[in-house]
Amino acid sequence: MQTFKDLTFKKRVEHIFYYYKWHMLAAVMMLVFMTNLIVTISQKDKNTPLLTISIQGNPQNYDQITAWEEEITSKIAAPDTEQKVRVDYYPIRLENEDQISAAHTQKFAVLLAAGDLDVVCLDEELFLAQAAKGYYHPLDQLPELSDVLDKIETRAVKSKTDDDSSEHIYGIWAKDLEALEQLGENTENKVIGIIRNSKRLSYSIDFIKLILQE
Repeated sequence: MQTFKDLTFKKRVEHIFYYYKWHMLAAVMMLVFMTNLIVTISQKDKNTPLLTISIQGNPQNYDQITAWEEEITSKIAAPDTEQKVRVDYYPIRLENEDQISAAHTQKFAVLLAAGDLDVVCLDEELFLAQAAKGYYHPLDQLPELSDVLDKIETRAVKSKTDDDSSEHIYGIWAKDLEALEQLGENTENKVIGIIRNSKRLSYSIDFIKLILQE
């Protein structure tokens, strides 16, 4: 009986493919699976926003919004990051609410509860109502913001929550902030804040520091 080493090269190849074809097929399938998995994870990471900025209102100029997103990204993101700042609009109306407004209100509430929002810019009434429920991070409890908050006392929006009778800074008046004016946004009576359960708190803080220092 011939041993494997006695076989010709052609016979060896035939032998390997015959006896190990299923192993090789499984290995190829595993390689394809792992490659697709890596690509999927990489693409998912790329599509995950660096930071979301949720604005109550309607978008006016998409080209201007895109340019603004890229500019803010360049100022707060690490050089090798592929993620970008994303601005989302929510046409929420507390008075005379229509179906579109109701749908966006529900969407906003779901994302808020899930921690998928980061920074918001809302009408004062809506912001304070949500702040009372504890949805926003007390900015004066973030050490990274202590220096800038000391310099903008008149911009501070203070409030209490249903569970905490102590007054804290939960928001910042958005009016006349240069960064938001570059976005072409109407900031009259609007307040900026950080979601308490934001998954991107570090970048949210960086954004607040940026707009207050510009």
